[in-house]
Amino acid sequence: MRVMLAKLAVLAMVASISDGVVLSKCDVRDHFEALLKKLPNDSNPTLLFNVEKMIAIATCHVELASGFNTSAVKQLTVPSDFNGGPGHRRKRSSSEEDSNSSEKKDRPKGGRSKPTRRPVPPKDVWTLYGIFQLPDRVMCDSGLVPSLNICQTNCSNFLDDDVDDDIACVEQIIAKVMAGQQGEAKLLLKKVHSLVFQKECLAVKYDNYFAGCP
Repeated sequence: MRVMLAKLAVLAMVASISDGVVLSKCDVRDHFEALLKKLPNDSNPTLLFNVEKMIAIATCHVELASGFNTSAVKQLTVPSDFNGGPGHRRKRSSSEEDSNSSEKKDRPKGGRSKPTRRPVPPKDVWTLYGIFQLPDRVMCDSGLVPSLNICQTNCSNFLDDDVDDDIACVEQIIAKVMAGQQGEAKLLLKKVHSLVFQKECLAVKYDNYFAGCP
């Protein structure tokens, strides 16, 4: 029921916004280049591996995630206890441990116990907004879920044809990562990365990917 209400609310928001546009690959590249020029020269060394490679990967992600559409909206349904990262396993709660130990004690010797059905973990609905697919759980406030609202803005602002505020939000996120931000924000950003970013973009080459751009 909660998922259905969230979808209806998102549809209503998108229907009220009609001034989104589809940018070109070259436009997005230019926006990323302008953003990187604003970064200080003493940036985190982990971000200084290859600027062109970074721009190609980021633009590829935008293409696959939103199709360069500034009014794109998508939803993700993920386990609420998911902490991101490959191979992550949820830690068992004390109640689960107690339940498992009692099952072992009560199990008759030489016999098979009946399989018990594990409870389905609760789900979180994340809505991704705009050309960069910024999630309401972290970057903006949609009014649908609790949010850190790092960029201090309403998510609907990411759905028009002005991408300056989207860029400013991405700039804030990069600044927080460079500053070594800890806590819930770091965990949620890691979660977003593992769920949203496409592995196939890691193989793109700048010259080939932007071959048609001036």
